[in-house]
Amino acid sequence: MAESLNAQSRGVGLIITLFMMSNAGCVVNRPAHPKTVSWTHSTLADAELDDQEQSLWQDAETLQAELMEAGAFLDAPELETYLSDIVSSIAPQMPESGPKIRVSILADTDRNAYASPNGDILISASLLASLENEAQLVFLLGHEISHIVRRDSLTSSIYSDLAPSHVDRMLLSRKIESNADHDGFGVLTRAGYDPKQASLALEHLKGQSPPARRISSWDSHEDIHGRIRTLLVKANEHPKNGQSLKPEFSFLKQIDAIRLSVAQLEIDAGSLSQAKTRIQEHLHRDHTSSTAHYMLAQVIRKLSPERSKDPLVERHYRLAVNYAPEDPVPLRALGLLLRRVDQKDESTRLLKRYLDLKPDAEDRKLIERYIQRDANPEL
Repeated sequence: MAESLNAQSRGVGLIITLFMMSNAGCVVNRPAHPKTVSWTHSTLADAELDDQEQSLWQDAETLQAELMEAGAFLDAPELETYLSDIVSSIAPQMPESGPKIRVSILADTDRNAYASPNGDILISASLLASLENEAQLVFLLGHEISHIVRRDSLTSSIYSDLAPSHVDRMLLSRKIESNADHDGFGVLTRAGYDPKQASLALEHLKGQSPPARRISSWDSHEDIHGRIRTLLVKANEHPKNGQSLKPEFSFLKQIDAIRLSVAQLEIDAGSLSQAKTRIQEHLHRDHTSSTAHYMLAQVIRKLSPERSKDPLVERHYRLAVNYAPEDPVPLRALGLLLRRVDQKDESTRLLKRYLDLKPDAEDRKLIERYIQRDANPEL
């Protein structure tokens, strides 16, 4: 028995030794990370793009054009202006030959953001609508700006030619993300925001995959928990820890304007519970929104086991009609609902009002038939 244990022990020791030797070899043979000069360095004041970086810029411009042609961007000019103003206030001075930073909003339900080497920052509408305050937004924009300024896409591209190992490339990616988190945290705190909002911003990225068209394919979003822990430590060590020094009115006003658009994207994608939360957030800030009450009724009807019989469905349809009595859409919805639960008189009144307000309704003949049948059940 003792000999058997000794043999097993020697076997395990041999495996450990071979493993350490193998890994030691990997460390020795691992290519050094490229030392890419950032755009803010004086040596790049009059620099021209080399072929490799020019190719990366062209890829980014092609991606932007494809997204534009596909109608992938949210039409929200006021929000884009607001985001551009923030970028202008936190981005460093760039040389004339450097990238011009601009922000575009993707009409996408994935919560993600991406910085292209040519200065394009793509941020999803769903991520924007998930953020709780301007501090979280400033951290995320600071993070993406860091990728552009540090020329991280070029660094990754150079390293991909040097390092065939996916592990090596992943380690570089994690270093890049760590640097961007560090820079974003610095932007956040210098602007006087609560340092703890940096880690809370990353909470919104949990469970999200990296953007499918990310030019650098080695993302470290899988290490999101470690990044959050690091930022929490930095926040706890920061002298302004816990302070919230910025008003939120501008941020909330801009995000309120897109919440229902995002909710509709989520409904179309089948993310009904997420859409329900988004609509409720909107109603918390504007309880008189007819559109929000109508959308909430629609979502509850799809989610509830009782479907149209769920009393909340009727309640929110009624609120939608109450807050926008001239809108034919909730009138039709409530009229049809009441018809199904045998409240024919009120149903007829609402459906007639619907046809008065929408004389060219595509379903006019069907609604007229319903009204006629309810008035004359024998027909």
